[in-house]
Amino acid sequence: MSLEKSASSSVIYPEIKERLAKQGYQLYGKQIAVKKCLWTHNYLKEDRFCYKSAYGIQSHRCIQATPTLLCNHQCLFCWRLQEKDIGKKPFWKVKDSDFDTPEEVYQGLIWGWKRCISGYKPIVSQEKFSNASKPKHVALSLAGEPTLYPFMVELLSLLHEKGLTTFLVSNGTIPKAFEKMFKAGVFPTQLYITIPAPSKDDYIKTCKPLIKNGWEEINRSLELMAKMTGRTVTRLTMAKKINMIKPKEYVPLIKKANPSFIEVKGFVPVGFSQYRVTRANMPYIEDIQSFTNQIKEELPEYKQVFEMEESKVIILSNNKHPLKIDNL
Repeated sequence: MSLEKSASSSVIYPEIKERLAKQGYQLYGKQIAVKKCLWTHNYLKEDRFCYKSAYGIQSHRCIQATPTLLCNHQCLFCWRLQEKDIGKKPFWKVKDSDFDTPEEVYQGLIWGWKRCISGYKPIVSQEKFSNASKPKHVALSLAGEPTLYPFMVELLSLLHEKGLTTFLVSNGTIPKAFEKMFKAGVFPTQLYITIPAPSKDDYIKTCKPLIKNGWEEINRSLELMAKMTGRTVTRLTMAKKINMIKPKEYVPLIKKANPSFIEVKGFVPVGFSQYRVTRANMPYIEDIQSFTNQIKEELPEYKQVFEMEESKVIILSNNKHPLKIDNL
């Protein structure tokens, strides 16, 4: 079990933090969390990289983390422990002072990462452990909605100054966060926005948002994404009979964003998603390929550049950027 670092007061329910600690989350400060990815273990023990290797990311040097555990969605397929899962009232609006500073987030990431890999020192090669001890990448995608963190621009700047590349995975409901990035000229190395459903009605059924205008805000964020010159991704996390429907209706949303890449990824019943949906909702790679093909018919500028059966993911590219990130 991990132990929370620091006695900082936190708006997160103690019951939530206790459950997360039992699941192996390394908790730090008010809201920071780091968790060892299965693929970190897979590489250290078996030399197997996750699908992000397509972009050049090394699984044993990739910190999976979040600066906030809050979220304004309650997606059916989310692996995160949601407040309602344990009978608590969901919430997401808090004061800026309820978040950790960017410097504290960075300290928490390094602290948590060291704890995640410490047990591997005696059982893997010295070279592997030495490399793992020098992380090169941060995936801000573990839990919660990272753009609710009010100091994201400052955090990204700090992480980049420390020599770390960043993936920011967002639900797109906070377009103001992206407007701040434009104003500051600071963006993640690669920005993801999830398109969770093909229509507003399907969005409400799938994500059970805690906000009234989530669909409109997602569309605004997709419009902002189209104006970005850096690496951008629209992600479709697919669950059969839930949001893996109406493939042609996803096309206008993707076109609105004009992303560098499209990731079509199958939902996997892990974590607390298992209590909301079943294995019958999990697509196989054949299902993902079929769905992707229907989207590709309307998007001839996108070509398939990667497929990984184990991760149930297909990546499409319009060749705006090379698949692999430079200087990793």
